[in-house]
Amino acid sequence: MGGSLIDKRVEGRVVALNDQGDLITDVPAAECAAAPNQEEVRVQVGGHETIGIYPPDHNEPAGTLIAIINAEGCLNIGITGINISEMLGIGVGETVTVIW
Repeated sequence: MGGSLIDKRVEGRVVALNDQGDLITDVPAAECAAAPNQEEVRVQVGGHETIGIYPPDHNEPAGTLIAIINAEGCLNIGITGINISEMLGIGVGETVTVIW
């Protein structure tokens, strides 16, 4: 992937799992807002990566790894329709990196 010589990044951790098994992070969405294009932000967790930050009312198909902004203003990472924690074995304490 291209990008600047020095990528900008925000790091945090998975702090909890919700009832659907989505990863709740401590990464504030406000810190990611500096990215010039939210559709090109890379979100990495547990050796996996997704592109873009989406609103909660996204229309991504089932089985899509996705980062969304939760009601508290932080990032959630999940797989639509699937428990990401069970499927990928990612749990509390895992590092989350947002890069642009």
